[in-house]
Amino acid sequence: MKIDRTEENLLPDPRKRNAVKGGETRQRILDAARSVFTRMPFRSASLRIIAEEAGVRHPLLLHYFGSKTALFDEVSEALEKEILESHPEFFEALRALPPELRANFYLNGVVLQGFLHPAPYRLLLLNAADAESPKTPGPGLFRMKKVQEKIIALARESLLGDALEDEASMLMLAFTLIVSQYVGAMAFHRNVLGLSAEDYKRWARETVVFLFEPLLREVSSGKAREAGARQAALPQFSALSASPLPGPPQKRTRGEKARQRILKAAKKVFSSHAYDEATIRMVGSAGSFDHSLIHHLYPSKDALFEAVARQAYGDFIKALGNWQAGLKGLPPDGIFRTLLQNGLEYCFENRDTIGLLTRNTANYEIYEHLSGFVHMSKVHSGMLDMAVKNVPKGMDAPTPDLNRWLYSVVTAGYSLAGAPDYTAGLLGVAPNSDEYRAKVFRLLYFVFAPSAKNLSGGSKDGHPAKT
Repeated sequence: MKIDRTEENLLPDPRKRNAVKGGETRQRILDAARSVFTRMPFRSASLRIIAEEAGVRHPLLLHYFGSKTALFDEVSEALEKEILESHPEFFEALRALPPELRANFYLNGVVLQGFLHPAPYRLLLLNAADAESPKTPGPGLFRMKKVQEKIIALARESLLGDALEDEASMLMLAFTLIVSQYVGAMAFHRNVLGLSAEDYKRWARETVVFLFEPLLREVSSGKAREAGARQAALPQFSALSASPLPGPPQKRTRGEKARQRILKAAKKVFSSHAYDEATIRMVGSAGSFDHSLIHHLYPSKDALFEAVARQAYGDFIKALGNWQAGLKGLPPDGIFRTLLQNGLEYCFENRDTIGLLTRNTANYEIYEHLSGFVHMSKVHSGMLDMAVKNVPKGMDAPTPDLNRWLYSVVTAGYSLAGAPDYTAGLLGVAPNSDEYRAKVFRLLYFVFAPSAKNLSGGSKDGHPAKT
């Protein structure tokens, strides 16, 4: 019998139906992976967790993507496009503005867009600490370097004018870092500042504009000779002693020795793994003892994390005393340089303390009910409190703008020193090198010095930090 080809074309093709169904399943997996990868680090997220969220069996993930790494990379690529390619109308509006209005429009717009679409910033914060790890390098994060390059290219066209490449890179790197913190770790910073969601979003926008608008104007004004003079004026990194002086030796009981041994191992684990990834077994392995011993002193992981965070906060407070040395009689700029040097040196030398912040700020909204995370936020508050107490006499008493400036210096400092792998990769240096330390100091001084000149008045609508 002759087949009517016209009629055949009207019949449902099972291959097409399966293709549509397969596409829907694949998209469900991608949506679930996006959700998981933007609330936990790559190392913590498992295919089983993603499959459960997608409502499929986990072998299907391997069928469609081949590996967790490939799935992460596809999610990263989609988020990269969200940041860079979905807002052409924004850049059209930016180019239509008079040059003197562009910086404010750009800075406000990027932060507002970030709060509407925070996923890319959360992905970056959750994984930056493992970006260049020799054991488990973060897949997909190489894309963030491309993002950085594209951000500079887009901004240069309508915003950066004649800025030198080095200055443009430092500016945009610091800008991306601050926006990633204030958008990606919103719950943590809201808690430290004691603000409602809407007040916090306003605070973040005003802070970013306050910090970067004067710098953008200075850099984009752009004669090479003036820029060269700015570069030559940057001080060199030469840290003073930032570590606490050793106290007299103390006799400790056997139980206290065991407790300190556990805490030392736990600090090592919690500063190198996010809270949800760290386990009691890891702590036992790190300290070379039977993990069951931990339960005699700490009945849960939360109790152990709280003890580590409490100890870290106490150690930090003890270290602050040494930071006052050499400040008396210095001009405001000298005090800023000295505190910046000492603060960075402390962060570089005590990454096991600072790692509690860099590993967990993006997860704060999930675990803020845990007492250990309350103490973790006190480490940040303690740094800010120290800075406020050492405001130079040449500046006004703490004002809203001064508080937002100090808060951002502290946030950028511990982010760059406590989780150096990602930034060091962008700068092309080894994360544990003296060269990286020098570059971080130079970057922070370059970024924060221009806004420091505007600290005399303060804005009417800013919010002082809660300490």
